[in-house]
Amino acid sequence: MTKRVKGPVLTSSSQGCLPSLLEIIDSWETTTVSSGSTSESRVMLSSLQALTNLSTTNTHHNHYTQVIHRLYELLDIANDATCLQVVKVLVNLSCNKDMVPHLLAAKVN
Repeated sequence: MTKRVKGPVLTSSSQGCLPSLLEIIDSWETTTVSSGSTSESRVMLSSLQALTNLSTTNTHHNHYTQVIHRLYELLDIANDATCLQVVKVLVNLSCNKDMVPHLLAAKVN
């Protein structure tokens, strides 16, 4: 059994930011991530850290399906710290049996 990457206790207000965080990940330009701009990389990393914490429960996993393909893309182009956060999100999602088909079906460009 896979062990989830634990984060802080979630409140309903922190879960309300989930759509905005997912939009940041989904709309991020590939060239921006690979160019390594420091401030932009920090925004990406911070967003992924928050998504890691929010993915510790199954409650909102259905929202993550829209960005799974982007998470896989980030593994190929992002720096090590960002890749680590992506892996943490994917591990948390893989603990939910309902998410496994989405993780396996995601297509990477």
